[in-house]
Amino acid sequence: MACPAAWGHGWGLGLGWLTTTLPAIAAAALGLRKYAEMELLAAQSARMIPRLRDAHRRIAAINPATPLASERLGSEALRTARHMLEETTGWAELFELKAAET
Repeated sequence: MACPAAWGHGWGLGLGWLTTTLPAIAAAALGLRKYAEMELLAAQSARMIPRLRDAHRRIAAINPATPLASERLGSEALRTARHMLEETTGWAELFELKAAET
């Protein structure tokens, strides 16, 4: 039968291993989660590129000499601003959530 003093040594090693391993596993899991969230935001931002290109094309097509050109320009500017606000809202929500988690 094992000596009770050896039991304490075994528990100490086991607890030491757990206290170093579990935080490392938790940190790795958190890092993977954050990486996945950033990939989603990067994809969302990538979807903005065609929207901005389309806005640029529509704005460039406005002839300033035509009647109500400034209204068309204002309309395009408002549409573009809304698209950009939609994207930045996603970023803001993520960072507010992250601030609440810490």
